[in-house]
Amino acid sequence: HTDYLPDNGEWNGLSELANIAAGLQLPLEIASELRWEELTHKDLLLILYPQATIRPARLRAFLDKGGRALVADDFGQGAKLLESLGLRLSRESPKARFSYRDTPGLPIALPRQRHPLTAGIQGVMTNHPAVLRSSLPTLLGFGEGQQVLTAGKLGKGRFVALSDPSVLINGMLRFKGNLRLATNLLSELGEGRRRAVLFTGHFRLGPASAAKSRQQRAAQELNKSIDRLNDFALTVGGMRVLAFVLAGVVLGAL
Repeated sequence: HTDYLPDNGEWNGLSELANIAAGLQLPLEIASELRWEELTHKDLLLILYPQATIRPARLRAFLDKGGRALVADDFGQGAKLLESLGLRLSRESPKARFSYRDTPGLPIALPRQRHPLTAGIQGVMTNHPAVLRSSLPTLLGFGEGQQVLTAGKLGKGRFVALSDPSVLINGMLRFKGNLRLATNLLSELGEGRRRAVLFTGHFRLGPASAAKSRQQRAAQELNKSIDRLNDFALTVGGMRVLAFVLAGVVLGAL
């Protein structure tokens, strides 16, 4: 599918987010395979609506060394990832004071405190969002402690958690608050970064270790060798025929 892809200019794509990144001179790269060894502490990692399970320990190690990350999920596979950062992802109904055109499925998240990520924002329109619960500060949220946006630090790194990744798609960036949020996120998290790397949907996970990768390659080469031997293998009857043919050739030569 094409949801959350930066080359998708339709309502469900991220082409507008890519344009914002380009304006900030922050290259936005889409990666189909998550190879942690290729990421550095100078990268910004964007994880939006993941459909593959990510090992929380790898994300924590990336952050601990100075990396930065945005983890945005509602109904994907990001719950354990957020849990490792001290957040609980909940699918409870939002206790919103306002909603877009009184539509319950489009509640408006309000800023709860002054922060660079919420600068210039009066409200952010969400689309059937989940909510977060944690001891981290509520930057955007609904009532009764329901968080939509929060931020924290781990080691030398920083992370932001967002309970509704759809606020960043093209169709939602038509709203002023959403557009300002997208700009703030890339501006704050992307400062001093060499690139932003986007992982979304059913991306593949890279090998857990070089040793495992070598083992996999060795097994593949062994299978190929066996296949080649099978191609040339002869039955017992075939070998007898070949022996008679060779004997005739030798006698003829003599």
